Amino acid sequence: MESVINKSSYQLLLIGVVVLFYGALATLWLEGSANAYTRVMALWGVRAVNLPDGWYTRNPVPFLDMGSVVSWRECGVARTEAAMKSACNPLGSNANYPPLWQYMPLQWIGVRHTVWAGLALWLIFLTSLLVILKPRDGPEFVVAAAACLSHVTVFAVERENMDVLMFLLMLAAVALWRRHHNILSFGAMLLGGFLKFYPFVLLVLLMRERARRLAVFAAATIMIMLAYVAWTWNYLSHMGKALPLALYFYDMFGAILLPLGLSDGLGLPPFAFRLLLAPLLLAGLWAAIRIADCFAHGLPDMDWTEPWLSRMLGGSIVIFSSFVLAASVDYRAIFLLPVLPGLLALRRQVRGRDISRLLSLGVAATLFCLYSEMMRADLVAGLTALLGHAPASLMEKLPLVACFLLREAVWWFEAVFLAGFALHFVRESAALKDADAFLARRGVHA
Repeated sequence: MESVINKSSYQLLLIGVVVLFYGALATLWLEGSANAYTRVMALWGVRAVNLPDGWYTRNPVPFLDMGSVVSWRECGVARTEAAMKSACNPLGSNANYPPLWQYMPLQWIGVRHTVWAGLALWLIFLTSLLVILKPRDGPEFVVAAAACLSHVTVFAVERENMDVLMFLLMLAAVALWRRHHNILSFGAMLLGGFLKFYPFVLLVLLMRERARRLAVFAAATIMIMLAYVAWTWNYLSHMGKALPLALYFYDMFGAILLPLGLSDGLGLPPFAFRLLLAPLLLAGLWAAIRIADCFAHGLPDMDWTEPWLSRMLGGSIVIFSSFVLAASVDYRAIFLLPVLPGLLALRRQVRGRDISRLLSLGVAATLFCLYSEMMRADLVAGLTALLGHAPASLMEKLPLVACFLLREAVWWFEAVFLAGFALHFVRESAALKDADAFLARRGVHA
């Protein structure tokens, strides 16, 4: 009885921390304390956006990414060119989301109601965090509170990027998946993919199906995607021009950033980063296989239908895929949030020293990644204040170089660790076992 009371107390304490912190942020903005709000955002490594014409009636502007999507929809209703500069967008930015958004019924929101829609999505997202982050003791409470108050979480809710919606859609798809509502889960994964592309990677979860059912899902996916591409090709062909550039020492993460930074810092030709990236990816693949082996020996019989484990799997697939495929803005790292309770739950189950140490490193690396941009931004601000100017010489920039190398090293470990965890799932999947049995019947050893 005492343990139940303790667990409930920590969960209530987490709710109190989240309400107080985000309530204070909302109060700063609602009272029009633009300077104070901007300072707090800067302290957390979030670039607050100020617009001279007072769009939304308040400065600095919150929920700007949601406002952009809604503005593109309004321009779509007005029959303006989807891939051109948007007359409805306060920043005049290009529409760089998949074309399905042009057909979503968002006109009832409109740019004038973006704040209220953003607040609603904000509350749903924070509530989902309180559902998935359930600390059982003091150390777990510290980890959960740190996750909720991290740079990544604050950045996501301040911009209200559609990654927040994709996060909620991922939770729904995984919940349906673990309850064996396979067609509904498949539909949710496809919807997420058509809204922002990267959720297509969650289709890996279908490997839990037997090989024949997986083949049916694969065929359906291919036909649907071909029809979608044929229908929207004119729009898709323009999207690449509007995607954000990869900036290697900024609020982004991705495999490409370390070789970009090294090649730029060493004065190498532009193509050199590809020569650096290839061995890094090969080394990462080797390390992921070793980590998968570690999971296989330390945790051989995982119940993937456990809520915390299935959510960790979904978050792992999204993060390592996003890391490898492109450079992503930091708010996409909110998919690390369901990874933390999974790691903590696994640590409670294991007894082996090696796997326990690996999981502890995973917790530490995940928390670091949630705060890495905040550390970088505060370091830059601190050095600028100390020197009286932005760091210019190599000696002045040495702390920034060390910060960059540390951040990228930890992000690479995190991505490889999560890839190894997902690879462990693939190895245990019914589809792969069917393939092994098929090859064995024909005398081929997989």
